[in-house]
Parts: sequence; C-alpha cells; structure tokens
Amino acid sequence: MTLAVHLAPLPDELLSSWVHRTCHANATSLYSLLWHHGLKCYAQVDLDQCKNRKLLLWLARELKHPEGICGVRDMSLLPVLEMEKGFPHRSWIRGIDRRAFKWRSFRYCPVCLSEDEQPCFRRYWRLDWYEICHHHQVQMFNACTSCEAPLILHRVRWHKSHLARCYSCDADLRYAPNRVVALDQSSMKAIDDLFFLMDHRDKRKYAAIHFLEAFLDQWRRVQGVDEPVEALETIGVHIDVGFAYSSPAMFLATAAHELWQLDKKLLGKFISNHRRWFNLAVRDFQCPAVMHPYYKSLKWSYDLNAEIINQAANEISKTGREPTPARIARKIGCHVSRVENFLNG
Repeated sequence: MTLAVHLAPLPDELLSSWVHRTCHANATSLYSLLWHHGLKCYAQVDLDQCKNRKLLLWLARELKHPEGICGVRDMSLLPVLEMEKGFPHRSWIRGIDRRAFKWRSFRYCPVCLSEDEQPCFRRYWRLDWYEICHHHQVQMFNACTSCEAPLILHRVRWHKSHLARCYSCDADLRYAPNRVVALDQSSMKAIDDLFFLMDHRDKRKYAAIHFLEAFLDQWRRVQGVDEPVEALETIGVHIDVGFAYSSPAMFLATAAHELWQLDKKLLGKFISNHRRWFNLAVRDFQCPAVMHPYYKSLKWSYDLNAEIINQAANEISKTGREPTPARIARKIGCHVSRVENFLNG
C-alpha cells in the first residue's frame, strides 16, 4: 500500500495528529497501514513516546516528512522524555492510548480546533500542567462534553471528515462550550518560557522547575492552596487564588517557574523557611543536582508531626499495603525508631 496523499506537518503539531490526519486523507487507518507493511505489532504503541528507530524511520519515509527522521522526532514527545531521563519524579506528559483514564487523557482547546482549516492537535496539549490555552485563555477539555469519553485519536474512524470528532458519540469537539479564564502577564511569560526551555532542551532549568513544582505540590496536598499562595505573596510572587483553585497544575508550574527566577539567596531563604515541604519532596522525588546546594544548606531535618505521619500512612494504604512503622519511615526517609517513638509517645 502506497499513500497517494501526503500532508505537510503544521507548526507545533503532534506526531500522532499528523500521522492520523495523513491516514484519513488516504481513506485508511493507521492499523491497516501498519498491517500491510508487516508492522501491526506497533498498532497499540503511543506514537508520541515511541523510541523504536525502525518505526520512526518508516514513518518519515512512508509519510514523506520534509526533515526526515529528525523532524519526526521533534514532532514527538521524545525531546521532553530525554530531558526527564533519570528524573525519579512523575512525568509532565499525559496519557493518550486506550488504557488512559479520562483524567489522564490529554486536553484540547475547542477554539484552536475551530480556527484550524484542518483540525490538528498540538504537542503542548499533552503536558500535564497545560490546563488553560494561553492563546485564547479558555479552559482546556480532557473529554467529550457530550458523552465524557476521553480523547483517543486512533479510535476516530477514517471516514470522518476530520480528527476533531468524538470516537464514541461523533460529537464535533470544535463546538464545545468555552470557559474563559484570564491569565496575567507573569503567567503568560512563564508558559512561554517553559515552552522555550523544552524546545531548546535546557535540562538543568527543566529539572529545577520540575522539582520546585513537586515541592509546592507536597505543600498544597497537605495544607491546601491558601497557605502556599500566601507564602509566595510575601516574596513578591503574586498568584490569583481563584486561578490556583481552578487550575492547580498550571498554578504549580507557573509558580515554580517564578520561584526559580528569584534571586538565589531569596530562594534559599524561602526554602529554609519551609524546609518541611522541601524535605518531603526530596524523600518522594529525590533531589536533582541543580537543587543540591539548597538541600545541603538545610542542616537540620524536619520534626515529625501527625500531618506527615498521616500523609505517609494514607499513601501507603492506597497501594493496598499496611502502613507499618517501617514502611512509614521508609516513605518519609527517617529511621524507624523515630516513627515508633512518635506513635508510642
């Protein structure tokens, strides 16, 4: 099977979006194309995270990407995955395949889709923290607004007019209701800077912001949003509380970016004043090399309290295991005797 129609990739387009658009233009599906070329073993692979050189070379050759395999890699999420290599904490990439739950499927902006001559999906829509479209300042959706089915591109049938269709109820995703969310200039600048460092693969800065996001997340999970927002206000990082509640993931990412932009002495003082949450982030996600100077400056460990013990016990219980003192101590990162003394005292 030889493709008669070859579509040029659009700016910022996701690899899987370009592949499925090309297949639809040729009145076929990706599975049929892979099966015909003896590659059906890759039918269930997430194309955007696939590292198989054979498949990437075949896509570049068969779909005739103007920049070859290098262009195919740049359209995928491999540059982000390479920056995250060796990071022990969670990825910023959302799911896309049939095993993805609705809350983990990647989002879409109905306004962006409606403005496209041929609807396509962007690379940054698969970032976990990207909850608001910074072009139109509207809330992103992670499911069909009619039937709440997740967004799964390879399930959209090839005979549909375009990809912006729900595979379950055939609703047009371009006509989803718009929820306007205003972003301030600092948030817009932080989003643009995060995209810039991903495009230029600045792993050092990426690791620092990613870890600071984990540091703020530990704080938010235990204390709620209000306390970290108030603490950030005292050092000149102004966050709208409504924005922090409506878009917590984007709030954490933009606030982490603002923290890293601070004077290093001020950042060190801020971390020392809230060392409990920093140490919890170190225990859960470890500490990237760029944050080692701040970690070494914390010469004393945090004091155990009921909040830390209960948080560790709840996280252990969610895995189906009993929260014994040894497991709690391993989770927190201290000696088991400290946990036993606290529980017995």
